[in-house]
Amino acid sequence: MLRTIRTVVVSVLSGTVLAAAQLPPEVMVDRQLLHAERLTAQGEPVRALEAMDKVLALQREHDFALPADFDFKYAEVAFSAGSLRAAMDSVNRYLRVASREDPLYRDALELSLDIEASLPAQNSCRDRTKGAECWMELDKQPGCHVWNSDLQPGETITWSSICAGSTAQGTGTINRVWNNGKSTVEATGRLQHGKRQGDWVVRQANGDVAEGPYVAGLRHGLWVERKADGTVSKGPYVAGVRQGRWVVRDGYRSVWEGPYVAGMRNGDWVVRHADGTVWEGPYFDDKMHGDWVWRLADGGVWKGQYLYGEMDGDWLIRNKDGSTSNVYYRNGVAYYE
Repeated sequence: MLRTIRTVVVSVLSGTVLAAAQLPPEVMVDRQLLHAERLTAQGEPVRALEAMDKVLALQREHDFALPADFDFKYAEVAFSAGSLRAAMDSVNRYLRVASREDPLYRDALELSLDIEASLPAQNSCRDRTKGAECWMELDKQPGCHVWNSDLQPGETITWSSICAGSTAQGTGTINRVWNNGKSTVEATGRLQHGKRQGDWVVRQANGDVAEGPYVAGLRHGLWVERKADGTVSKGPYVAGVRQGRWVVRDGYRSVWEGPYVAGMRNGDWVVRHADGTVWEGPYFDDKMHGDWVWRLADGGVWKGQYLYGEMDGDWLIRNKDGSTSNVYYRNGVAYYE
């Protein structure tokens, strides 16, 4: 009985393969193109590229013309799969024959620019200085690159998942090591064309942990950062820098709340301390600057000015009993009257 079932299954499968093989080449091409579209939609660009390569094999075998937009579609799939050289060659073939009135012409130009910007050879980390943004070759995976937005001297990088073409792809863990192994960062998430994309978890060697989304290799969106000393910061990044309203709860149970502009505290901030004291005033380029008010828990009030982070000038002190006094500050040093 088991042998009979096997015979029937093999016969059916053989018939299916034979039926597909007997289709006209043009129909088989359409099947592979549809298969590639489905795989791309399912987030499997590498398998989609394999389907596109089968189309090329059919074309070489039967010598017929491919659809006019094939090179453009191939370039899109190859780019998604991380095969950047193949993608550039294909989009260039399309642009050489396409007219400027072609509905895909502008899309092809933009794709060409995107591919060029992603080619590791155009922006290698070799000989770059500390803090550079560049393509870095993976340790133990020669020819495969990831985008490093903050290069460190002597740094090496490993990636736990696949490499497609010249860039790392998929979901896995990046390990960065420098300073003779004393400094390490472990980051887990998804790479797209070698750049971080979507939600990531980043762990520093000192115990700091940060969680949030990346877009094209840069932090972008709402992040939560937890330091080993108990400080928790929450707020948005835009294109890699803090931008917008942040809330910071430090290890002393104080809460700092206010806006970041271009990565620095700028604008009006409120600081609520655990003992009930509240500070209110402006920051300028990450330093207290301007008129500040301290409201003490016992009802007392201090009013005065900061100058680039230092208390400066006359400060008025109103005590809880209603009495007042003045303190003169110069460069943060108090001179009592």
